[in-house]
Amino acid sequence: MRTRVRNMYWVDGAARRAYKHFRDCISFDVTYLTNMYKMPCAPFIGINNHNQSLQFGCGLMRNEDTDGYTWLFKTFLECMDGLAPMNIITEQDFSMRAGIEEVFPLAVHRRCRWHIIKKAKERLGPFFADRPELHKAFELCVDHSLTVEEFEWS
Repeated sequence: MRTRVRNMYWVDGAARRAYKHFRDCISFDVTYLTNMYKMPCAPFIGINNHNQSLQFGCGLMRNEDTDGYTWLFKTFLECMDGLAPMNIITEQDFSMRAGIEEVFPLAVHRRCRWHIIKKAKERLGPFFADRPELHKAFELCVDHSLTVEEFEWS
């Protein structure tokens, strides 16, 4: 039987201290198989009062299913003394969303603009190519809508 790491999470004291002050919004974006262990790398990133990026911790996951994300988010929460993020920005992943809903039920969960535009171009590219004014209106709607009502009105 071979032994291998299933999941791992790292955080240091400086990140834990900073998180207490700058947990208002974090970004969570998994990178795929870019490390020597061929495991998805999952950093938790925030921004401080000088508009500088901060890494609050980082996980390596063997499985990107709901259980894997739930484990990672619970571990993050435990390391951060039970303080959940107020807002979390992620890619569009159903397993990730389920983990966020379970572990951070009060956090406002938003999708990353970059991922929204990328998916729209993948699925609507030919449609937008024939209608550049609609493409521009779509991007303005995504960029400038702060509420559901504003988005739907746009």
